[in-house]
This record gives sequence, structure tokens and C-alpha cells, in this order.
Amino acid sequence: ASDACDAVLPILVPQALVDPLAVAKAIGRAAGSQGDKPLVACFMGDEVVRQPMAMLHKQQIASYIFPEQAARALGALWRYAEIRGKLVDWKIGGLVLNSDQGSAIALPAGPAQLGEAEARPILTAYGVAQPRAALARSAEEAGLLASEIGFPIALKIVSPDIFHKSEVGGIALNLGDAT
Repeated sequence: ASDACDAVLPILVPQALVDPLAVAKAIGRAAGSQGDKPLVACFMGDEVVRQPMAMLHKQQIASYIFPEQAARALGALWRYAEIRGKLVDWKIGGLVLNSDQGSAIALPAGPAQLGEAEARPILTAYGVAQPRAALARSAEEAGLLASEIGFPIALKIVSPDIFHKSEVGGIALNLGDAT
């Protein structure tokens, strides 16, 4: 809980005199006293760290096999904290409210994965830059919209029945004109 550190990253390289499971239990006990600082663990090894890493997981402590992975995770948490400091959002019912953008986006009901059409408004509300896009319901409308957007364009199929567009040939790239 000291102000002298911003995150906690214990690294264990198992040795004959060290019980990795006991170390995982100790990290779990200490996690409650570390305040609101990010905590990730690195347990290097294979079979000998499998059970201790499962215990860390049960205690909701992210664990990695390589220190580089743990450091990347801490970096991602830091970037996320910076973004959260600029944006305050709440999820209420089926809405995501974003105070920075002053907007409310209805979350689609049903699918566990969002397609591009459902994800775009959410990404826009969070300030994520995206290429221009439009939804066309016919070949003629696609040609007109493509001319407005500008060439070259990418054409992608949109269907609730097709999540992986590339697997069914539903993507055409670098189209240079409306034909």
C-alpha cells in the first residue's frame, strides 16, 4: 500500500527450496492489502507452476509465464487508467453513457460478439478514430456511397449470420471504382 510504488509484479523462478503454491497463497493474501494498485504475477516454469497459477486465477490475479508478458499487461493497465482518467462512463441497463462525449449508446441485445456495424458507434463515442464507412442495402447504393467516401475502398458483407467475413469471401479490398 506504499506510495513508493505504482504497481506490484512478483516474479517467481521456482527452485528446490521454494513451494510455488505457498508463494501463490501468500500473494493472494497480500493482494488485499496492496490498495488499488495493479497487481500481476509472473511464475516462470511449466508443470510446477500450473497449480499455483490456477490458484492466482481463482483469486482474480493475472499471472504470466514470462516477465515481458506481465510488463506488457501492466503497460496496458497504465494506458487504460490514463484513458479512464479522461473519460467517465457508466453502464446502465443497455446503455453506455460517456460523459466526455456527452452521448449515450444503446448496446445491442443478443449476440455476445459485436459486428463492425454494432461496434462503430461505441468506438466513436470513446473517440477511437475510424475510416469513413457507410451501410449500403443494394449494389447501386454501394456505388453511390463509395463515390462519396472516395476510392480505393473496401467492401464488406454485413449479416447477422456471418461473423467471419473473410471465411466466406465477404471482403473485397482496394476497389478503385464503382463497377
